[in-house]
Amino acid sequence: MEEVEATVDKLKMRMKLTAKGLSHAKYCEVTNYDQFECFCFQNGYKAVLKDTQGSGKVGINIIREKRDLEKYKAEIENNLGKYGTMLAEEFIDGTEYSVETVSWDAEIKFSTVTKKITQLPYNIETGHIIPAALQPALKKQMAEFISACLNALGIKYGVCHTEIIHTKDGFYLVETHVRPGGDGICDLLLYAHDVDVIRASCNYSRGDHAYKITPKEGWSAGIKFLTPPEGKYERIDGVDAV
Repeated sequence: MEEVEATVDKLKMRMKLTAKGLSHAKYCEVTNYDQFECFCFQNGYKAVLKDTQGSGKVGINIIREKRDLEKYKAEIENNLGKYGTMLAEEFIDGTEYSVETVSWDAEIKFSTVTKKITQLPYNIETGHIIPAALQPALKKQMAEFISACLNALGIKYGVCHTEIIHTKDGFYLVETHVRPGGDGICDLLLYAHDVDVIRASCNYSRGDHAYKITPKEGWSAGIKFLTPPEGKYERIDGVDAV
């Protein structure tokens, strides 16, 4: 399906969002190091290079300053050689969130915002908190933005996990997936809101269009992943006490 392809192929997704005025970050397709170096120069050495169909932060390089280009040159050239065509994007510095939604017939039946805990230098996600502590007005604006993006991509049904960045200039959609969020997010949704997004999507799919999602309010849930230094670990003490 064209709609699913647009969520898997990041370049196609960016083009669709740009056509609808929903993507304001600069981007281009690159096939070699010189092209990416030129893109970095044009954007003040604030750039991201990623595989157009990658996932899990694999094959990503983030450039925050000029010396990063030289520092990661071998890795960048290796990724370009491995993936061929890659997507270069302007680096957007802001607060990362994901929005978990269930839609039916282009109407969002449920949504909540997940706060991301990330780790440099690749912004690897090391934790999540549901729901994110947001002012009602900001949460409303975020929901409207997500709805517009999903409609622009032609995604009208099912569960979505959409990653965005919030800056002083507004929202930037990083990518969206027609699936639930990973890293235990489905469990967090159950703990925080008592909402099973898989069950909800199945109920709508089988024709129960009157099914209503009633999220529990006033609760929150979070998860944090341990990220010890690289090395060989021979034992872990204190497990019984924990």
